[in-house]
Amino acid sequence: MDFLEQITAIINKVKTHFIDFPCSPILYPWFKIYKEDTPINRFHRLIFSWQRKNKRKIMFIQAFLWPLKSLLMACWYVLKYGTVIIKEGGVSPVKQWAQMLYLANFYNISPHLYYQFKLFKTEHFNKAALYLQNSDMEVIMNILRSTAYQNVSADIINDKSLFFKQCKIYGLPVPPVVGIFYKNGQEEWFEGEPHNLPSCDLFLKFTDSLCGIGSERWVYDDAAKLWRKDMQALGKADFIGYCRKKALKRPLMVQRRLVNNKEIAPFSGGALSTFRVMTCLKPDGKAGIFSAGLRMSVGKMVIDNFSAGGIIAGVDLNSGSLRAALGKSSSCFMDHHPDTHARITDHQLACWKKIAELCIQAQECFRERLSVGWDIAMTEEGPIIIEGNTLYCFEVAQLCLGKPLGETILPSLCLEALSRTKDPSLISMMDKPIAG
Repeated sequence: MDFLEQITAIINKVKTHFIDFPCSPILYPWFKIYKEDTPINRFHRLIFSWQRKNKRKIMFIQAFLWPLKSLLMACWYVLKYGTVIIKEGGVSPVKQWAQMLYLANFYNISPHLYYQFKLFKTEHFNKAALYLQNSDMEVIMNILRSTAYQNVSADIINDKSLFFKQCKIYGLPVPPVVGIFYKNGQEEWFEGEPHNLPSCDLFLKFTDSLCGIGSERWVYDDAAKLWRKDMQALGKADFIGYCRKKALKRPLMVQRRLVNNKEIAPFSGGALSTFRVMTCLKPDGKAGIFSAGLRMSVGKMVIDNFSAGGIIAGVDLNSGSLRAALGKSSSCFMDHHPDTHARITDHQLACWKKIAELCIQAQECFRERLSVGWDIAMTEEGPIIIEGNTLYCFEVAQLCLGKPLGETILPSLCLEALSRTKDPSLISMMDKPIAG
């Protein structure tokens, strides 16, 4: 590692530990963690107890900094969205600021979620304790991995190459993979002869990437026999060499580019639009869906991820109709796609039944996982599983659902799975109340 890389690593570490932490990792004496024995309260008690058991010095520093950070965040967000919310919710900027600080320092809710979850509305504000943040679910998933899932391969779903192969074994539809390039120089080819790329648009992504980071779309120029991206143009040999070079640091998967069917195509700025469908295994052992949304790209995006600037519209699980869409950088819902102007709100999805059936089938196949977030593309050939995620964005799940996860069966399912481990320390953490 050279000097510049060392400096960058130090800066990133400082940024992660002292700036980007999402909330206080330690319970303040004045936090309003209710003492009632409800699943959501046992859920929160477990999160704080586990973090306290595995405490590090950095956690105490973050807890000390949280009031100051939440104050600065509240000021920033009220400047950014305050006037917009006056029109939508009739709440003054001063009251918005005060509510954000109250939720941050009494319920440990990050100010950025105040606008995403519309906590300025009384009916949502009163349910603040029922909302779960990604940081909460990260702790829960880490506990599950080290207890209930300790004999389960962590990579079978999250590693895209292993997931692709396992789906083929189960007979689940997945995108056609041309080849996989590994860091050690090994290569796997799945179409025709090795090193023979198909004459079509290709999509590149790292097998261990999150949120589509590093993905690339290459458009095939049939006249010139070249693949193009931005100002780059590569022939077959150069394209393969390019993939090998990218794979030196992280394994790389090359797929045929997929396109949406006629129904979903209008809900895209150009990239493939996918459904994020969250499933779980219910107490009776059957798979079920508890949240779903259609992700859409905007502008010149090559991926549709919400975290990368895309928008998402919740799906009504009963009717299969779309709700209004929301973007990460916006506090206002959209009835129409900003690029194509296609009507999103109340659109009745003709494909929803097929998508739901595929996701339930996939959860049944991967029964060793309590809950999975599936990315599904709807093509002219039918629904296709792009990938699965065991640590998906739970905040987005609540946006799609239109209510907090504390009102679903997910907290109870997690607690039940952990109680089956018969780990006395875990059960003690879940059962005992936390002193204020």
